[in-house]
Amino acid sequence: MEKKRFKEIQKKFVESPLFSMFQIFDKYPRTVYKYRNWEDNYHKKILTDNEIFLSPPNLFNDPFDCRIYDDYSWVYDEQKRNAHIEKSLIENKDYIIKEHGSIEKGRKLIVENFAYPVIFQARSEKSADDFNDKHIGIVSFAENCDSILMWSHYANHHKGFSVGFDERKLKVSGLFDLCESVIYSEEMPNLYIDDRRTKKINVQLHKSIEWEYEREYRAISLFNNEQIKKPSHRIVNFNDSYIKEIVFGLLTPEEHKKEIAEIAKNKNIPLFEMKKIPLKFKLIKMPYED
Repeated sequence: MEKKRFKEIQKKFVESPLFSMFQIFDKYPRTVYKYRNWEDNYHKKILTDNEIFLSPPNLFNDPFDCRIYDDYSWVYDEQKRNAHIEKSLIENKDYIIKEHGSIEKGRKLIVENFAYPVIFQARSEKSADDFNDKHIGIVSFAENCDSILMWSHYANHHKGFSVGFDERKLKVSGLFDLCESVIYSEEMPNLYIDDRRTKKINVQLHKSIEWEYEREYRAISLFNNEQIKKPSHRIVNFNDSYIKEIVFGLLTPEEHKKEIAEIAKNKNIPLFEMKKIPLKFKLIKMPYED
């Protein structure tokens, strides 16, 4: 309840005139972009209903996304395995006795689980996937609006539009639990479980370096058991002030521009459009002239 109340206070502060007073000291306010397709009714809702969807990991196009697991190779080491078993028995003593009747029965079950390390690793990965798909929600943004590939892949082959959000407002709004840039690397981070490891790795922020061109920025939420019972728990609604600009693609149809421009006018949102830079394989954002 306290967490919910704190998020409500955050949201009210971000949407109040006071927030802009803090921004005047920020010389380079950041904007993050959501590439959309105006022909998709769900994509339209970002402007018509001020609505964005927090996707579960199983909807992503990268099979490795949010699929980084704890490394249980230490199970093969008898000394480490026995130490872990004894530690688990001590830490979960009351639960084990309640569920299994005695510590010895609990020890037997844990030993049996570790008897086949390959199966144990597979079960832990399946359990992690099930949990993340049910309890994790992610909104992906891009840190730039001039990527030829991003317009091609996520904005209907340059015929869509992009919505520029105020990054600072997203981060402190309380609408999400975490807002950060994605970390790209050639090697998968190692999540070896070790008592000496004090820094927890945010798995949802790690992706292969092959996706680096996306320059992805993520807003992430963790849903509890009560939240996931609500059909709308993955829908986030935001205030108009969160949108800093709307950008048309290089090939956005005039009909779509007029429809979007009408919404932008009512919400007092600046409009831009992408143009080719002469004699270069590059795009540039320019003010939209109706």
